[in-house]
Amino acid sequence: MIAVLRRLFPFLSRGRHATKARLEQLLGESIRDLSLYEQALRHRSIKPNQPGSRLNSNERLEFLGDAVLSLVVAEYLYESFPGEMEGFLTPLRAKLVKGTALTKVARSLGLGAAIEMSSRAAQHGGRDQDALLADALEAVIGALYLDRGLHIAKRFIHRSMLEGVNLEALAARQDNFKSLLQEYVQSRGWPRPTYTVVDTKGPPHSRVFKVAVGVGNKVRGKGHAPSKKEAEQLASRVALSKLKRQETNQTKKKNYKGQLHHLAQAKGWPKPKYRVIDQQGPPHAPTFTVEVHVGTMVRVKQQAGNKKEAEHKAARKALEKLAQRTADTANR
Repeated sequence: MIAVLRRLFPFLSRGRHATKARLEQLLGESIRDLSLYEQALRHRSIKPNQPGSRLNSNERLEFLGDAVLSLVVAEYLYESFPGEMEGFLTPLRAKLVKGTALTKVARSLGLGAAIEMSSRAAQHGGRDQDALLADALEAVIGALYLDRGLHIAKRFIHRSMLEGVNLEALAARQDNFKSLLQEYVQSRGWPRPTYTVVDTKGPPHSRVFKVAVGVGNKVRGKGHAPSKKEAEQLASRVALSKLKRQETNQTKKKNYKGQLHHLAQAKGWPKPKYRVIDQQGPPHAPTFTVEVHVGTMVRVKQQAGNKKEAEHKAARKALEKLAQRTADTANR
């Protein structure tokens, strides 16, 4: 890693002292045991086939740093939201410690330039790979914890990852697309989504996974990412968007509200009236129950994930009932 830093930062004098100074500048903390940070910034692609080489990579420190980060963020949220329960705190913590958040911080620190990796990994864009950057940051946090203790690691995490974050806005943001897709299909009585890894490319240290998500017997979305979890999220996002768009298009094609309105006019009946009689579920996945009635001719209730869709479903059901009533009368 020293040789790498010398090439990247020629304005620094040679030697371990210069490496230490540069890392202290990046992290904003003083360093005691430089070897810990050298290991934290050593990717497993360095001499991967030699016995014990993975013990010298940053994977063990990454494991430790992940635990330290989770603890510090959990404590921060516990103190920031004294009136909230686990169901609110857990997903918010996940947003703060997930790969995309870690990658953003690693890039802001310029950590990619300091990572020691094989020439092949570097040629494949390793220094700018999201998963690799996130892993390196967790390993650095583990090194800080061992070198300077929990207090300093906590100070670094607060300064680099938590200060200035609008936690209220972050909590309100819905980006767990797997959960959103699950709630969407459940509200419609459809089968649970299934996820399949359909392709894997790249060397072991730089994998790219292709995941497909299916609902029923159809593939609804695909996603590519350096991890299966991230690829599943991307596939879920595509599927959710596609399903909602299809549902909207189907509603537009079959304007049941318009048909019911025209039927009532033609028959001289009162104008159809709609009202929401119930609303359940969380704000990001509500269920509306809408009732429609046409005078004393018909009165029906239907549920859907939004008010407009529930009105259309209720209008369709009303049309079906009126059609059946007309058929029954004609058969008498």
